[in-house]
Amino acid sequence: MKKTAISTIVIIAALAAMITSTTSCNKNLFDKQVTDTIKKITFHNDKVDPNHTWSLMNDWVMKVYPNISGVKRIEILSEDPYTSREAEVLGSRNATENKQTTVRYSVPTIAQAVYVAAITEDENGKEQYTVVSAPVSSSSVVDFTSPIAHIGSILKTPEPMTVYYCYCASYPEPDPNDKGWGYNDLVLKVQKEYVNEMAIRLHVTLQAIGTTKQIAAAIRLNGVKYADLYDITTTTEKNTFIKDPEAEGFIIEDKNLKIEGRDGYAVLKLFDDAHAAFRVKTNNNGTVERWKFNVSHTTSAGSTEWNPVTVSYNVVFNKAIASEIGFWNLDPFIAYYYNTARWEVHKYNYKFCETLFSIYEGKESAYYDGFSWALEIPYSQFRYPLSGNGIGSYKDGVLYGAYQYQGHSFGEWGSDRNKAQDWYLNKYAQSKMVY
Repeated sequence: MKKTAISTIVIIAALAAMITSTTSCNKNLFDKQVTDTIKKITFHNDKVDPNHTWSLMNDWVMKVYPNISGVKRIEILSEDPYTSREAEVLGSRNATENKQTTVRYSVPTIAQAVYVAAITEDENGKEQYTVVSAPVSSSSVVDFTSPIAHIGSILKTPEPMTVYYCYCASYPEPDPNDKGWGYNDLVLKVQKEYVNEMAIRLHVTLQAIGTTKQIAAAIRLNGVKYADLYDITTTTEKNTFIKDPEAEGFIIEDKNLKIEGRDGYAVLKLFDDAHAAFRVKTNNNGTVERWKFNVSHTTSAGSTEWNPVTVSYNVVFNKAIASEIGFWNLDPFIAYYYNTARWEVHKYNYKFCETLFSIYEGKESAYYDGFSWALEIPYSQFRYPLSGNGIGSYKDGVLYGAYQYQGHSFGEWGSDRNKAQDWYLNKYAQSKMVY
């Protein structure tokens, strides 16, 4: 190891000790200057775009005139379902023939066009798709007067859009043991499915845990008042993350699925302990074994591969708002103990939400730093970094990490939010550094 690398590690360890000593009594008595120094040493880049949103997707609304006989539903799709097996449903709404409607959809920022489908049924009840293309953020009304011809093509029914949520569980400070910012302390996948105007279905997959820290998780429904939520249930009684109900309540004390946030918005509780959600296995003293799951391809002491766990939730509203819910409204967040206080990590545009716990005590300005401890990635085939690998950085003109492909790297995106917005695609990953 180079002397400079050893010196950097020593400096980081010393600074981390200083932070711990100043935060042990009060969560807001921490040394911002010391914390910022560690971030500059460990974070991705020499330069971070000061106006970065850390967002890779947008929500849009499209006007659709369904001039198709027997139409029952409109879907906005990522691909043509007759020519691609990777088409995803970006937004959906029930429709009536010749009655204009608006459909909200979520789409990656790199997308230039989408496909709009009018769904009907044949005499056997089989769904048929009539498809047209449209530019993203189109302000004109889309209709089906000139549909795409699909002679002899076979329909591949689209799946709901999949979005990854990847977290670093060290906020409000950098993790001195994760110098590359791997965003794999907890990895979730979320799919949103439109049921009808009164309900959506959320499919949530616990994909990986890269830490031994106990982590809880929930989804805040931004813009949905608690009073507008009728109920949340799992699709089946056995379909649950909660393997041991009696062990719940250490971080998120409320044991119900449906919780009212401090801001009055509805919250879906996922689990209080990610490790127990994967499997219930305890040590001799009765505590949960805190192995790392799915961040390494080798099984060793403390790390193993395990089948991801998926739970589906029916989210039912008191009024017809289901078609208005996009991924902009979904705020999956994690919570854990930092010193003696409970902290939350949200995606960047909701970074300062205090959904379940009072965190900042009116001192949010101390945490304005332009850094994000969570990533929202709209790509069903995303490969997050393996344990010990950073997601990417750009220092002294050199690219590093799992996504370092020149012109399409995480580091370049971090330095300029308008560049390399496609960095997360598989073809740009360092295959030996990602799961």
